[in-house]
Amino acid sequence: MGDSKASELAQDSHVTIVPYFTVPEGKMDAFKAGFADFYKHTKEGTAASGECLYYGFAQEGNKIFCREGYKSADGVLAHLGEVKAELDKAVSIVGPGGLDLSVMGPAAELEKLKEALGPLGTKFYALDAGAISKM
Repeated sequence: MGDSKASELAQDSHVTIVPYFTVPEGKMDAFKAGFADFYKHTKEGTAASGECLYYGFAQEGNKIFCREGYKSADGVLAHLGEVKAELDKAVSIVGPGGLDLSVMGPAAELEKLKEALGPLGTKFYALDAGAISKM
């Protein structure tokens, strides 16, 4: 029984995306107006398919954070496709240097994301071999 649980954990493919947007003064309302489309397309796409494990926005001052997790890199790539227009608009509102993006997950999953997310200045963090997940 212990071996099967260990093998389940060894096959973890969960990917966490950690984007922080620094919103310029006077642009918060325009930025937050895009939330509805982000949520709509995510609910209809990767959330409906089961690829998106969690997704939501939070605010602290002039910073917006989107907490999001996916079963695998495939889910991340599908999500990028479903919110491309919204993400492009958000990045244009915050301007150069306004997006700080980190992605965490197993090294094999991160490799699948480097081409798509690398141009955004993404920092990639590979999980330690001892990481635990029940997802």
